[in-house]
Amino acid sequence: MLFESQWLLARENSLHVPRLPPSLEGLSILHLSDVHAGQPGFNLRTLEKAVDWAVERRPDLAVLTGDILGDRSGRARCLALLGRLQPRLGIFAVPGNHEYGLSKNPLTHLPEPIPWESCGVRELRDSCVMIDVPALRSAEVDPSIAAAPGASGGPAARSASGPAATADESGGDPAATADGRPAAGAARVALCGADYLTGGAPLAHQSMPLEADLRLLLVHRPPTADDPLATMFDLAFSGHTHGGQIRIPTPWGLRSPHNDHVSHLEGVRAWGNGLLVVSAGIGTTFLPLRLFTRPQVVIHRLTSAPSHAAEARDAFQLRREADTGESPSGIYEDVGMAHDGGGATNASG
Repeated sequence: MLFESQWLLARENSLHVPRLPPSLEGLSILHLSDVHAGQPGFNLRTLEKAVDWAVERRPDLAVLTGDILGDRSGRARCLALLGRLQPRLGIFAVPGNHEYGLSKNPLTHLPEPIPWESCGVRELRDSCVMIDVPALRSAEVDPSIAAAPGASGGPAARSASGPAATADESGGDPAATADGRPAAGAARVALCGADYLTGGAPLAHQSMPLEADLRLLLVHRPPTADDPLATMFDLAFSGHTHGGQIRIPTPWGLRSPHNDHVSHLEGVRAWGNGLLVVSAGIGTTFLPLRLFTRPQVVIHRLTSAPSHAAEARDAFQLRREADTGESPSGIYEDVGMAHDGGGATNASG
């Protein structure tokens, strides 16, 4: 159990996104969640392994879905590790319950301002940015070649309602004209982040920019199927569950001892008009242990073409749910749908 807490599962996953524009084919997104830096255990050691692996693969974009910091003692090292990522489209984060000091864990400290800017992270709290992505890809282009340094200019990141960012603000040469319009061939990605305290409720009253080619949501706790945000986004990333952290084999499959009314502990599932990706996370809390739930880092490469593996997985998922009302855990298989009728880690974990 102690060994498993640092036995990192690192995967590159082809993520089928219906209606994905050709200019975003192969876009790579690194997903990290629930590091709990500073908590007892090997959380920072596991994060270092994840960063080493990700840096070699040069993802285009990195998203952090909350509970990154767990104690002030691990803050400096955690931020330094995250600062090594430097994806060309930036790093974006949302707060989790631990960023607000909300936990039953007695080692959790009161919240303090986090110097995200020191490592190039932009935090989103019920706010959105528009990222203008240069058209580097087509279905015939190798994403690893297209993302190579010097292949083209960097992105322009700006608020959804504001002007285009300058090169200094976005970290690269803008992919936009002087009047804020995207450069020829560029795609526009609307990236929104939900505050943990509101669950992103204010976002439901905002209108998504009509010119956005892709709409992404970051939210710490996995939203429910009837969440108002479900109809607004093509793809959502979340964490919080730790994949159950400790799961026990039973005649009905793997079950977590805690029940927080979160049925899907990790993987990819249909959600509203798009997909929801739930990370099993990097770290641990309460106990520095994992069982049948390895820490996870994934780079998702977006594609409009479903893979044969994804089609077979979805077909099996439908048959299994029809027969038993449950689905396989998928923890040690390809990243896919994971369901646990026994629930997830506690909401305040």
